[in-house]
Amino acid sequence: MNLEEINKSRIIELRKLIDNANYAYYTLDMPQIEDSIYDSLYKELIELEKRYPRLKTIDSPTNRLGGKISDGFEKIIHTIPLYSLDNAFNSQEVSNWLIKIEKLLSQEKDISSRKNLLVAELKIDGNALALKYQNGILVSAATRGDGQEGEDITINAKRIRSIPLRLRINNPPEILEVRGEAFISKKSFHEINAFRKSKGEQLFANPRNACAGSLRQLDPKVVSKRNLDFYAYQVHFTNNPIFEQKFTNQWDRLEFLKDCGFKINIHSKIISKISELENYYEFWEKERNKINFDTDGIVIKINDIKKQEILGYTQKAPRWAIALKFPAEEITTKIQSLSFQVGRSGAITPVANFEEVQLAGTKVSRATLHNIERFEYLDIHSSDTVIVRKAGEIIPEVVKVIKELRINNSVKINFPKFCPSCGGRLEKIPEEATIKCINKNCEAVLIGLIKHWVSKSAMNIDGLGIKIIEQLLEAKLIRNISDLYTLNYEKLIKLERMGEKSTLNLLKAIENSKNQLWKKKLYGLGINHIGQVTAKNICNKFNCIEDLKEASLNNPNKLIEINGIGDEIIESLKTWFESEDNTNLITMLNERGILFHNEIDENQITLNQNNKINKKVFVLTGTMASFSREQLITKIERFGGQVKNTISKNTDYLIVGDKAGSKLEKAKKLGTNILKEEELLNLLSNNQKT
Repeated sequence: MNLEEINKSRIIELRKLIDNANYAYYTLDMPQIEDSIYDSLYKELIELEKRYPRLKTIDSPTNRLGGKISDGFEKIIHTIPLYSLDNAFNSQEVSNWLIKIEKLLSQEKDISSRKNLLVAELKIDGNALALKYQNGILVSAATRGDGQEGEDITINAKRIRSIPLRLRINNPPEILEVRGEAFISKKSFHEINAFRKSKGEQLFANPRNACAGSLRQLDPKVVSKRNLDFYAYQVHFTNNPIFEQKFTNQWDRLEFLKDCGFKINIHSKIISKISELENYYEFWEKERNKINFDTDGIVIKINDIKKQEILGYTQKAPRWAIALKFPAEEITTKIQSLSFQVGRSGAITPVANFEEVQLAGTKVSRATLHNIERFEYLDIHSSDTVIVRKAGEIIPEVVKVIKELRINNSVKINFPKFCPSCGGRLEKIPEEATIKCINKNCEAVLIGLIKHWVSKSAMNIDGLGIKIIEQLLEAKLIRNISDLYTLNYEKLIKLERMGEKSTLNLLKAIENSKNQLWKKKLYGLGINHIGQVTAKNICNKFNCIEDLKEASLNNPNKLIEINGIGDEIIESLKTWFESEDNTNLITMLNERGILFHNEIDENQITLNQNNKINKKVFVLTGTMASFSREQLITKIERFGGQVKNTISKNTDYLIVGDKAGSKLEKAKKLGTNILKEEELLNLLSNNQKT
């Protein structure tokens, strides 16, 4: 055996010793060896890996230290959406949720005693992460983002010691996706702020904000010093029936995660009776301040995985889980004024403006009153003292008025009878707690609709901000979204702050938006209750807006078949298509080159033997020159290609831009086809001609 082979054996041994020590210390909280011995082992491994760099692997514990400062984070599309949770704020709302669950499952209504029905877990107040393991090795980590797309923070996740770089089980599944919460303990949070105070730096508002800021640090060395932690709470066995059949409930999957080397919340509990759930909630509501991390409630999940699959998901959240929140922090303040905001649907939302207060770690001076019913219930007078809290720890809201402190001769604030934007008539929507402006030409409504249409998630018209939209409306250059496509150089150059370059760039962005995917155009129309996920599901079912209109007006059964669509969305689509203004809008958009259909015939693509795009897997890395990443993804998907986030043996093409990252090196090792942006555009162009 030569010297390199001897040292290879030693490197493997050192990694195992250090991994075991890390697991004992950071996950089990049971240190096994003295710090001095650990440090000497670590130093020896670093020196050996420097001497034999080709022996260093991506799961080496030395990867948790150092690292180059990043220029920014690439976007990563979640292969499995990272949903948020619906919230409940009392036991009655949980009971209603359970009754709905029983109805959806078509089971008996008696839910008071069912063995192992639920799993209750503490809801950690941190930041959700999606981890991906390939053959047991951590290959990617991403933030939640919008649930469909997050940021690739793999380099920073590797600095969290309780996230295993290699799973601690034999024969792991080829692909394993883990969901969990990154957080900073109370102890570490106070230490971080004490250090920042000593340096004269701004203090973090709360542990959640400190964690979020740390995860997005461009310098991984800073992340290493922040002492972040991680609890795993969910696992997905991607296309692996063996593991799916072996672990058939949430509780067993938590135990599996523990065996893999993850921390799981030791305070989780199997629930068989409603009374047990109430006791669990009441206990932790009182005791939560005694644990070393922030928790804002409990998460309740259906234990049985098959039942979870039957229940499925709404547009934003799983139907099989709900968060029961602890009472939010409340504080008193004094009303200064009320304002009434007009949304893109015309709905009027009352907003209270009050003396600034510190609430849940942030400064707050405005809070929603939600709707007309809530507004009337509160009965707010001028200069009233009110109690404010953060609903779900996020959105400030007024809880109640302290009428005992109301001053003499105070004036009741009434809901307006006319639109605060256009002065038009307001109308109460039947069976809804909504007051709407019904003036189709209301400027506030138009601004909201146009702002939504041009947003990145819809038509992605960069450079068309709120100030430019207001100028266009004031100059009567546009009256609806279709008028955007009549703008030209002569019209735009006259606007304030619009120079030659910005004008040309905006015109280019408007023209490029015509090529957005059908799902983006549908979402951009701003139809009530049609979010990005629902729009995508609808467009997978219907190839054009004419087919969607026909189903909405005459055959709603076709809509029911779509995941996440219920009576509310069906009624919303029907109402939208019944409007002559909306059908005229579609006609005008069609005339101006915005076509609402899947532009490529998938069957024709499949039959075309010369096609080089259909069903091919693409990965993008680096900064592109001519197009944004989103635009290139749209072009690839239009010809049937798939865009993934990580390089694997199944990747057909890696598209590289400026400052390409580690994906380029991996692609070279795997022999993946590597194309520059110009070469991709040529490939797409040639494909279009075949």
